Amino acid sequence: MQQYFVKETLALNQVVALDSQQSFHIAKVMRMKEEDTIVVVDGAKIAYEAELRKVGPICTAQMTSSLDRDNEMNAQVTVVMALIKKDKWDFFLMKATELGAARIVPFKAKRSVVKSDDEKLEKKKQRWMRIVEEAAEQSRRQCVPEVSDPMTLKQLKNVMSEVNLIAYEKESGTGKLLRDALKSSQSVTIVIGPEGGFEPSEVDELLDMGFECVSLGKRILRAETAACYALAAIDALVE
Repeated sequence: MQQYFVKETLALNQVVALDSQQSFHIAKVMRMKEEDTIVVVDGAKIAYEAELRKVGPICTAQMTSSLDRDNEMNAQVTVVMALIKKDKWDFFLMKATELGAARIVPFKAKRSVVKSDDEKLEKKKQRWMRIVEEAAEQSRRQCVPEVSDPMTLKQLKNVMSEVNLIAYEKESGTGKLLRDALKSSQSVTIVIGPEGGFEPSEVDELLDMGFECVSLGKRILRAETAACYALAAIDALVE
């Protein structure tokens, strides 16, 4: 069943109107009809099975039953990701959402090829949020990851968790492994560098903040691959 998110808190038998993009997807892409069934997840992260009552420019659906499910990761994971090229960034957003990231923080690294443009930020964030919402719907999550504004290195102290890690390429094959750093934590922040890697001064500053370097294995991974690997490994280790 197709899944859609709404912001309001719902109740059984309540009828809700879906937004214009969701309605277009239902009517024109999926070609659904009245009485077809969808899943609606409300602002309280409760999933409902719902029956379409009206299909058109604005579709409506009635909540018929609540669904007992929890598809979220056991740990709250914040991925701090250095800004990378648009196609790779969009891929990262999609896959990080599917893999369970709770929060995504764009990071202005010194070696980032892509620089954030404050004038275009609002438009970019709208695109980013569309990507993560669609990925959350596709992967049947109960929540859409938060995507913050791009942060500087110093601002990363505001997104620290119980465990705070740097996936550092110079630790490859020799440093502390991810599994040894996790313990039984409920929240994790992991920082992933750009295509050209971290500047040593960035790593030093993060270490001073309380982050810890870890290895993701013997091979050097691309930035977007490293983020996906880290999320999948954390998910497996905290299950």
